[in-house]
Amino acid sequence: MDDITPSPIVRRFTAELQSDSDLAIQTKQYQEDLDAENNVRADLRAYCTYYGDDQSNKYFFGGLEIARRTLQRKCDEFFATVAKKDELDKTKLSIRKILHRDSTDNRLAQELRASDGFTVTAVQEIVTQFESQWTKSNGKTSVNYSSIAEQLSGYVAELSESISICTKWLDLFGTPAMQSRLSDTYAKFFDFFIKVATWYLKSKPSKVWDSFNRDFSSEYKNAAETIKKSIQIINEQAQIENAREVKAIRPYMNYQMNHVMNKFDRLEARMLESRRQNFQILRQENEIGGLMTHFFQETFRCLDEIKQIRRLSDNPVSQVEQSQVLQLTENDEMRDVSKTVRRITRADAEGICSNLKSFIVQAGGSNGLQLALDAGRLIAEPSMVDALGNWAKATDFNHQILWVISPYETGEQTSAELAALGTIWTAIQARARFISHICQRPPYNEVPGFENSEDRAGMFALVYGLISELLQLDLPADILIDTEVLQIPNRLHQNWSATVEVLRTLLESAPTLEYCIISGLNLLENDASDMCQDFVDLLLAHVKNCGSPMRILFTTSGHSRALFPRVSPGSILETNNTVHQMRGRMLYDRVNIFD
Repeated sequence: MDDITPSPIVRRFTAELQSDSDLAIQTKQYQEDLDAENNVRADLRAYCTYYGDDQSNKYFFGGLEIARRTLQRKCDEFFATVAKKDELDKTKLSIRKILHRDSTDNRLAQELRASDGFTVTAVQEIVTQFESQWTKSNGKTSVNYSSIAEQLSGYVAELSESISICTKWLDLFGTPAMQSRLSDTYAKFFDFFIKVATWYLKSKPSKVWDSFNRDFSSEYKNAAETIKKSIQIINEQAQIENAREVKAIRPYMNYQMNHVMNKFDRLEARMLESRRQNFQILRQENEIGGLMTHFFQETFRCLDEIKQIRRLSDNPVSQVEQSQVLQLTENDEMRDVSKTVRRITRADAEGICSNLKSFIVQAGGSNGLQLALDAGRLIAEPSMVDALGNWAKATDFNHQILWVISPYETGEQTSAELAALGTIWTAIQARARFISHICQRPPYNEVPGFENSEDRAGMFALVYGLISELLQLDLPADILIDTEVLQIPNRLHQNWSATVEVLRTLLESAPTLEYCIISGLNLLENDASDMCQDFVDLLLAHVKNCGSPMRILFTTSGHSRALFPRVSPGSILETNNTVHQMRGRMLYDRVNIFD
């Protein structure tokens, strides 16, 4: 059945559903689609009833079949006429009978019977054959005499091509009117062919006489024009039928298009809703995960205190004696650090950060917090936004490292620095646990103790900046670090290895740290390439061995010798636009990568 009558039960079931539920929306939408499809089918049935379903007519024939039947019928009529003439000629005495010559009609009938299936192609071949024979036997004729033959053969060739093209329309639009007109056109074409072929088979005196007849050529021309008009009418009818069918199926096509677009809209709405729900679930899991981590830390801290109390009760050794066991090696000399390696209290941490702040600022370094708040949301290319979004949620080592390389730029700001500041701003808004540093090459000879070694001063500022930020986190109360290393640095007396070791200790004591953002490391590689390499090795080793995910973002304006051999190609993102190009072409986007 073409109809699908909506059931009253379905209507009642739909009415009893909650209007805002997914089941109600889907059920009602399905019923609307079903009703629309039924309406389209009804329109098509009405169209077929009004105009007639010609394609289902049992008497429908294609164009070639109509041509074959018409030409076969005309041949049979021609053969019957020739046979009747032969019967009448038997009773008459003529010169042709004495000379045993066949009449023109008999010769033409023999050619038709010899052709393999009478078609338009066969007609053209017979006329071409007659023209060739005539040309051989009439090489020298008058201009008027030869022009008749050229005109007749030209008419046949032109009509044969036109009627063959016209016939193909009937395979698409075979209305009874078009079938009748095509059959009539083929009948006229056959009669025209008989006239042309008869002229070629006439005797020479008859042809010469025709050449002096002014109305002879116009007779053939008028017959050809009549056939052309019939062909033109068929072409026009076919174009009308084509337009009618297009108009008939247009509602169905519009319905299908609207149906598909509605499906796309519903799928898009579901996808957006799923993304929103997934984000809420991930957000809840992150909050729960943070609480679980805090509980685990408290439990670990309590267990560690119990172990220390038990160890002291079993082997009562003073804490000073334990600290004296710890020794550091520098320049192959051993020194006692029992007086400098000690636990850090909150007051000690605040004092150390205050002492180091002046040096960090003097060396050109910054944690980037104020710069990020001034810059606002992330300004980046779409490809960078996607990469930062994936990096912010990465949990495996290969994706926890991201190095953004922008074109080399000079000036106060670069696109790489803007990417770092935008990421810092986003981390602040998301209340993520992170450390960050924006590197700048210190001014020449303005850092005391680091004359002609500005890059080394910048590296100390980088490490001390991260140490200061880590000391402000909730670190374990019993952490042991060398406080002497955290004094105001001096190139002649400062131990780089010990400073890096303090940073390693603090990183290992901050398992909940989520992000580390470093911008402009390559600015310090000129005179401190070895220090840059040590720093990168420390961070990568920590990320690889850390129990909880920690992501590191490096941004540089141009390439970096320290990062290139250490960061895998899959973790490198190269941008093509500078800050001025992005702002000039509007190739930037302000987004929140943590949303």
